Amino acid sequence: MNIQLYQQFENFLGDTGNKDALFGFDILLMLDEQALYPEKQIDALNEWGLNSYFIPADCGGKLKCLDDIYHFFYLLARRDLTTAIAYGGTFLGAMSVWINGNDVQKEDVADCIRQHRKIAFSLTERGNGSDLLQTRVTAKYQTDKNTFELNGEKWLFNHASKCHFACVLVKTDPGDSPRSFSLLYTPMAGEIPENGSLKTLDRILTSGLRGLDLGGVEFCRYEVAASSVIGCIGSGFESSVTALQVTKTLLGGLALGSLDTLLRTTIAFCLERILYKKPIIRLPVLREKIVSVFLDKIIADAFCLSGVRLIQVFPAQLSLYSALIKASVPSMVEKSTVILTGLLGARAFIMSEGPYRIFQKQVRDNAIIPVFEGNVYVNYQLVIRQLEVVFSLIDIVPSPDRGMLRKIYEIHTPLPALDFTRLSVTSKGKHDLAFSLTFLYDEIIDTYMGIYDQSIKTNIKWLIDEYVRTQQWFLNEMKHSSTPYEIEAASFYHAERYTVLQAVSAAACMIWYNREELCTNLDWRLLLKLCLCKAKARLTAAYFEAGEDGNAIIDYIIYCQEKGYSFSLFPMVIK
Repeated sequence: MNIQLYQQFENFLGDTGNKDALFGFDILLMLDEQALYPEKQIDALNEWGLNSYFIPADCGGKLKCLDDIYHFFYLLARRDLTTAIAYGGTFLGAMSVWINGNDVQKEDVADCIRQHRKIAFSLTERGNGSDLLQTRVTAKYQTDKNTFELNGEKWLFNHASKCHFACVLVKTDPGDSPRSFSLLYTPMAGEIPENGSLKTLDRILTSGLRGLDLGGVEFCRYEVAASSVIGCIGSGFESSVTALQVTKTLLGGLALGSLDTLLRTTIAFCLERILYKKPIIRLPVLREKIVSVFLDKIIADAFCLSGVRLIQVFPAQLSLYSALIKASVPSMVEKSTVILTGLLGARAFIMSEGPYRIFQKQVRDNAIIPVFEGNVYVNYQLVIRQLEVVFSLIDIVPSPDRGMLRKIYEIHTPLPALDFTRLSVTSKGKHDLAFSLTFLYDEIIDTYMGIYDQSIKTNIKWLIDEYVRTQQWFLNEMKHSSTPYEIEAASFYHAERYTVLQAVSAAACMIWYNREELCTNLDWRLLLKLCLCKAKARLTAAYFEAGEDGNAIIDYIIYCQEKGYSFSLFPMVIK
C-alpha cells in the first residue's frame, strides 16, 4: 500500500473548499445542477496519468497493485461520485480483456486507454435487469465475411454516447445455456459498416449522478470482425460475471469515499451547533449515533481493503468475497446516510447555499451504488449458492497457509503479482478467509491487552462459535431448493449474518496485524474491542452502546476533522 502515492493524488485534486478548483465542491455542484458531464475533470485526471493505472504492468502500464485503484477512487469519490464513476467506466470496460483477451486485444485496449479513449461495458438490456442469461442482442456469424452481424438494443450503460469501443455481451447461439453468449470487443465510433447501423439512444436523466453519460445503443445489421471475440465463443457470460467481481469489490470503496464526506459534513455541523452549552456532538444520544456510523465505516473499510488484496493472494476465491462485499457495504452506507441525514436536519436538503450543499449531492449519487453490478438480493443469492458448497467441503478442503493469509491483512507486505487470468467464475468451495478469526484467536490468546483483554478475547470466541452455528444451519437445516428462485427467506437471513462475521473478521485482522501502523491518537485495543462489540450487537439484535469508550472515539473523530485526516482505518491527509 503506497500511502505516499495516494497523498500525491490527493494533493493534485486540491482543496475541496477552493471555489476555482476543478475538484472543489462549488464547481462540482455547478456541474451537477446543470447535469453536465465532467469533461474538464476527466481531462485533468488523464493529464495526471490516472489512466496508466488502468493498464496492468505486464501490458506496459502502472497497475501492479489494486490497492492503488481502491484508494484513488476512494479519494475521488469523496469529492464527486459522478466523476469517479464516469472515469472508472473505462477500467470496467477493459476488465474482460485483461481477464480473457488475447495479446492483440490487450495491446489494442492498452493503446486505447493511453490515447484517453473511453471503453464501455455493455451487458444489460431493457426489461432484463441483472439477468444476463436473458440477453437478446444477437450476433450471427457470417462465414463469407468472417464477421458477426449484431442486431438488437443494449440499455443501460456508462459511456453510452462517448465510448470508442465497448465490450458487448451478445447471444451467439440460439440455446439458453450460459454457453450461448459471447463478448465482442466492438468499435462504437468511426466508420459505420455498409448496410449496417449503430444508433445511440437518448441519454437517460437520473436524480443522482446527473452528469453521467448513461444510455443505450441499437444495433441493426452492424458487422463486427470475428477477431473481436474476447476469449472463445460461448465464454461471454463467464467472462462478464468474472469481470464484475473486481468492480463489485471496488464499488465498496466508492461508497465509503462518499460516506467520508457525508460524515465530515455532519461532524462539522455537530461541532458548530451548541445545545445545553456544549457542541451537540457531545450529547450522549448523538455521540452514540456518530460512533456507530464511524465503527461501521472502519469495519467496511477493512472488509473492502481485504477484498482488494485477496485478488492478488487468492484470486480464484474472489467470486464469493466480492458478492459478500457488494451485498453489504453499499447497504451499510445507505443506513449510515439515513442516520447522518437525521443529525444534519434541514441542512441535508439544502442545494442553494451554505457549507452543507455537498451533502444532498452525495446522498443522491450514492443511492445508485447498491444497484450497480447486481442488487443486494442478487448478490446474496450468489453468496447462498457458494456457501452451500463451501460448508459441504469444510472437512475436506485443507486449511490455508497462515503466511499467505496474513499477506491479505498486513498492508506493507508485498503481494503476489497481479494476474487477472487467475480469477474464476466460482470459488469451487474454497474460502480461506473463513479461517481468519480462528487464526487470529490462536495468536492473541497469550497476549495481554490491558483493560480490554477479556472483552476482546470473549467476543472473538463468541464470533467463532457463531461461524460454526451458521455453518451447521447451512449443512443441517437449510431446505435445498430446486431452482435459484425458490431460495427460502431464512437463507438470506443466515447469509447476511455470515457477511457480518466476515466483515468484522477482516476488521479485527487488519487492526491486529497493523496495530503499529494505526494512528497513535486512538488506542487500537479500544478500536478492536468496539468493532467486535458492534458486530455482536448486530448479530444478537441488541442495542449497541459504546458508553464512556465512545468519548475516546469522538475525541479521535474531532482530531481527524480538525487536522484534516480521512475517516478510515489508515488515515490520509485530505483537503
